[in-house]
Order: sequence, then C-alpha cells, then structure tokens
Amino acid sequence: MKFKESQTVDESKNLSYKDVLCRIEEKENHLLIGNGFNQGLGVDTSYWHIFEVMKEDNSIYSGIETKFRECDGDIEALIDCLQGDINSENIFLRSFVQNRIKFDFMAALQKIVSKEIKQVYKEKNAGIYLLLSHFSNYFTLNYDSFLYLLLLRFKAPFAQSESNPQRSLALFPNTKYVENSLNETQNQIYSKIKSIRRMGEETLTFSENESSTIPLSEVRKVDFVKAVKKYKKLNNLDWRAKDIERVCGCILEEERNDKKLLRIDDGGRSKPLPGMSKDLIEIDIKSVTQNLFFIHGAFHILVKGEKRYKVTQETEKALYTKLQDLLNQEGNDVLCVFQADNKIEAIEKDPYLSHCLDKLSELRGALVILGCSLSDNDSHIFDRINQSQIKDIYISYYKKCEETYVRGISLFPGKNVYVFDAETISYNIEDFEQEHA
Repeated sequence: MKFKESQTVDESKNLSYKDVLCRIEEKENHLLIGNGFNQGLGVDTSYWHIFEVMKEDNSIYSGIETKFRECDGDIEALIDCLQGDINSENIFLRSFVQNRIKFDFMAALQKIVSKEIKQVYKEKNAGIYLLLSHFSNYFTLNYDSFLYLLLLRFKAPFAQSESNPQRSLALFPNTKYVENSLNETQNQIYSKIKSIRRMGEETLTFSENESSTIPLSEVRKVDFVKAVKKYKKLNNLDWRAKDIERVCGCILEEERNDKKLLRIDDGGRSKPLPGMSKDLIEIDIKSVTQNLFFIHGAFHILVKGEKRYKVTQETEKALYTKLQDLLNQEGNDVLCVFQADNKIEAIEKDPYLSHCLDKLSELRGALVILGCSLSDNDSHIFDRINQSQIKDIYISYYKKCEETYVRGISLFPGKNVYVFDAETISYNIEDFEQEHA
C-alpha cells in the first residue's frame, strides 16, 4: 500500500502505551479489545492455535486442514465454506456441521484459556490494573471469557456474602482467581513477615550525612526484602532468601489488590431464579448498569427461549462438559455470532447482542482499541462508534504504524485518531513506575 504525504502519521499521533495511559488519565474512557489483547498477555487464542488444539482432541479436523488454510485460518469462514458444500435443502446437516465445529471450537478455546490464565496472574503482570482501571465500559469482540477473568481479579469480593450471593462465571472450582502459590515453608513464615511489614521500621541511608527512619509499610519491595533479611539474620532464623522474596512479593501484591476495586457488571442477576439450575444466572438484557459487553456473544452465554443466561460453575466439572449437557436440552444454544459475514443480521435478531451494540453509540469521551484487526466484517462496530460522541480514539498497532493510522482515519472520520505501538505495552508495574519516577 502506498501512502500520500497527508496520510503519514506525525509524531504527535504515534504514541507509546504509557503515553496513552497518561493522556486518558482522569477522563471518561472505554476499552474495546480483540484477539490481539490476549496475545499481548501471552495467551495464544488465535484461530490457528485453536484449530491445532481441535486436531489434537479430534483427528477428524486433520481432514479439513487444507480447507481451513484456504480460508486463511478463519474458523468462521471455514464453517461458511463447509456449509456451502452441503445441499441447501439439507438443513439438518448444515446445522449439525455448524454446531459441531462451534462446540469443538469452544472446548479447545476453554482448554487454552484455563491453562494459561494462571501464568497471566503472575506478579510481573500486576500492572494490568493500570490499564483496566481507566475505563467505564469494556467491550470485547472475542468469544472467550479471558477479559472477564482479568476484570474479576479486581472486582469487590461480594461473592462470599450470604446477604449478597452474587456469583460470577468461573472456569475454575471457586472464585479465587489468584492462586496462593506459597509452599508449606513459605506459609509458615508468611504471618511473621506480614507482621514485620505492619509494625517494623527501616532506616534508609541517602548519603553519608542523611538518613531517615520510616515505617516498613511504606518502603519499596527491594528495601522491604532487605529489612526482612536483616531481621532473619539478627534472630538467627532458618529462612531461605528465595522464600523471603516470594512471601514479600505476595504481601505487596495483596496490598496493591486491596486498593484495586473495579465496578464490573455483565448484566447478570445477583442470584439464580427460583426453579432454575444453580448453574444458570439470568442476564438482564435491558440493564442500565451493565459495563462489560460481549458484542459477538461468548461461550458462557446461553440462549434459552427468550431469555439469556450466564453459565456459572460451582464444581470441578469442566465448563464445556456442562455446556454439552445444556446444549443437549431442546431449545438451548450458545450465544455466539459464528459467521464470517453479515454479522449485523445475527446481532440485530438477538436482544442481548443488540443491547451491547447499541451501547457503543451512547459513549462519549475516549475509546482505546487494543488488539483489533479493524477488518471489514466488523463494520457494524465502527458504524456505532461513529454515531457516538467519542472524540479521541487510540488504536494499537503491531509493526504497521502507517497502515493502522490510515485505516483508523478512514474508519472514524471526524474523530481524533491516534495510534500506539503494541510492542511498547508492558504490564510490569515496576517498568511504569521507573519511567514516571
């Protein structure tokens, strides 16, 4: 693609990730993510990877791998292609092919997300909160619940209260999403080190004639670890250095998370309705407080007649196994717009999806678009954004600065379009603090 001089992005429009965070601070902002968001956190939910997992679970997919490649690795396009090979009058077979691939896709995707989410919760990604805390509304084009799980990490822990029995989607047996990975030895010293953090003091030396004594609860990790090691030596304790560092890290992460509470509302009611399965919570499709939107649906949202439900989990039974049981019941379906073209038709037919799409046109302020391909089959998304009062749009790019910028200004005429380099994104909170010290 060739660019005219007027199409070239100038330096003021080409930003870093940290520039974006600074620009949107204390403003009304909204987040729209695509599959590139998952990739940026090391979770490969690309269609290529999902298809590889589908092949591992069912060898029948090896037989259509060539066709999948002809569809440029697009599973939605693959379904359309396979259905096109079936006589249009054979409605049963066309429907069966779509549902079978859709279900196997969901099983593979859930397998990937449930395996990788624990890695994302490592301390080095603690700075993800710096991004998520800026937004009033969250929109995702993905079918998986990866964004939801991240947001739940910072949601107020209401789920344990009997007076407020709200339960959220869980891909794991309970709502403890940040696993306590302390071993037995580390657990034994945890309480003591936490007490040292709360009650101790440390003298920090700045120069030969300048020092200051401050509470340990206010020092950085490096000084906290030094103080604990000094305490260990003075008291002749058998604490290993790596155990001290691990426990200190966990204590500091707890402190950060205690300060991080996000209002997350996916439209689900607070508890199951009388007579309904405990695994289903009805979604209020007219909710005015909802701020998390799955624009193309998701595999934990169930269609049951005119109602829409969130599939939850209280046992270790795999989510996709539970979905299989639910889908075997007549009249049930998973709410996913699983088609390459004419997505708007499917969206407008569904009250939940149309509610999510309409919300885009109600926005004002700034919108950050992260990890989206800006492809033509998402034109319905761009149309609604253009109808909104959004003024500034920040779009991430990966090695295609000019192309992304040109695409952005053509999709969003009348908006202030900026681009930022996805390779500058870091969720290591120490990196951000050092640069803005």
